[in-house]
Amino acid sequence: MSTIFEPDREADLREAFFAHAGAGYWRPRLILVEDLAMNLRLHRDLRSRGYKWMRRTGLKSGYVAHDTPVTIALRDRLRFERKHDLSLPFRHLRAASRRLRHGTWLPRGKPGPAP
Repeated sequence: MSTIFEPDREADLREAFFAHAGAGYWRPRLILVEDLAMNLRLHRDLRSRGYKWMRRTGLKSGYVAHDTPVTIALRDRLRFERKHDLSLPFRHLRAASRRLRHGTWLPRGKPGPAP
């Protein structure tokens, strides 16, 4: 079992992790990732690497190797679609609204306040 936690460097670490797996070194059967579902970048990346979504529990999404026989209940499929496709624009609007209310919204190219 491996655990990787680097909040700002997930994509770099995932790339390094799969560089070894791509060379036939190691391919995990199950990957659990923290997914805030703000975009589909993580989902598309793991699918392109031969994994399919299996289940979501709280903030974690589980992915298994594409050739693993897994039955996904219709209820879970509908939850995935709702979480990743239908509610995504509303999640972006809510995040933008919070940035506006808290004064952290900055126009592009404008420097922020000094720390």
